[in-house]
Amino acid sequence: RGFASASLAVLIVVIGLMTLGGLVASNYAALVCSEFPLCHGKFIPTLSGPLGLHIMHRLGAYLTFIVVVALGLWTLRLW
Repeated sequence: RGFASASLAVLIVVIGLMTLGGLVASNYAALVCSEFPLCHGKFIPTLSGPLGLHIMHRLGAYLTFIVVVALGLWTLRLW
């Protein structure tokens, strides 16, 4: 039961990241920051305007990576 709830939570996180990606694309914020992992010399420069969308999507991608890997490790442990 806990695994099903965790899987649903990971699905919601992935859908949230996809939504943020759509917002980034529709606001032409994809090329606002071309450096990685820094953006204008900082990890989190500002959270306003198109740059804010870009940074929120980047931070969401980090979160998504962590939860997907955690669910994958849990799956391997149960298997």
